[in-house]
Amino acid sequence: MKTIFLNKSSRAFLILVCIAFPACNSKKQSALSNASKPLPPFNRAGFLEIIPMSDGSAYAKAFDSRLWYLRGNNAVLVTARAGTSHKLPELSEITAVLDGGAYAISSDENSGLWYLHAEVGEKVTEVSSLANSSTPREISDRAFYALYLSEHKKRKDAEHRIDKP
Repeated sequence: MKTIFLNKSSRAFLILVCIAFPACNSKKQSALSNASKPLPPFNRAGFLEIIPMSDGSAYAKAFDSRLWYLRGNNAVLVTARAGTSHKLPELSEITAVLDGGAYAISSDENSGLWYLHAEVGEKVTEVSSLANSSTPREISDRAFYALYLSEHKKRKDAEHRIDKP
């Protein structure tokens, strides 16, 4: 049997390749296990901000980019409207509106505007006319205070960013 000797650089290269392949595989395995790991429940989630709504409810943005709808001491995860092909993306800049809903901006693959009402999010689409849309419901005077709180917080945050660059 004939033995083949490799020079030092070839041996070093083979050793590196043997080490790198299992390391790459373990990184892929850990990435796959992190993706399949369930997200923490509401009582263990950390929150970035709470956005008050005009009807007394609120939205809470979690650190893990999930959005929760809060009413009293109950919370439910916000999902995309059933029957649509869209999945609720990471939403930012949630703005309360007087009808009790909110508009949010997304910069994900489903980018654009989203309309949130209670625990349902729906992507805003362009239509030819608003003539067939439902008539706006009566808005109570109490609704204005929640909108004021939301806008006041946005202004204070903007002033804080300007003061401390």
